[in-house]
Amino acid sequence: MDLTVSPSEAPPVALLAAVPEVHLISGREVCAKEGRVAFGSRDFLVFRELESLLAGKSCDVLIYASLAANPQPGLPKVTWKAKYVRVHNALPDGSPPKGVIRPLTAERNPRENKGWAVYWEVSDLEMLPKSEFIPISQLRGYSGKNYAKGFRPERPLIIQAL
Repeated sequence: MDLTVSPSEAPPVALLAAVPEVHLISGREVCAKEGRVAFGSRDFLVFRELESLLAGKSCDVLIYASLAANPQPGLPKVTWKAKYVRVHNALPDGSPPKGVIRPLTAERNPRENKGWAVYWEVSDLEMLPKSEFIPISQLRGYSGKNYAKGFRPERPLIIQAL
């Protein structure tokens, strides 16, 4: 699975995030058309730390599709990938600033397009081939933390790069 830039340029971190499957599917279409798409989060401190670690570089994003219509049997797995581009602070009402491109499923749902602290932008959003799904228990937190076999992320987490 080719997720990365050359080792000399790659930061030692990646982002693990849970995103509702419906927004991933819609977001993939938007990303293919616009070159990027943004998801909302209340975890602004995670993104401040990530931005500090990246120092202007990009990193891989490994995505667990939450609220999936047909959940994968067995251990929770990363089934999508993307490249992290940047983070944008939300407007005072929690809505995205001008120019932030959201999945159409989020744009059309006011509850999904307000109330966030930040909007994190990705490019190259795609579903992994089934043969490349990654059990989350094989990933390690940036601090070295191991994830239990049944662990499902509910918020963005900084992890060690693969």
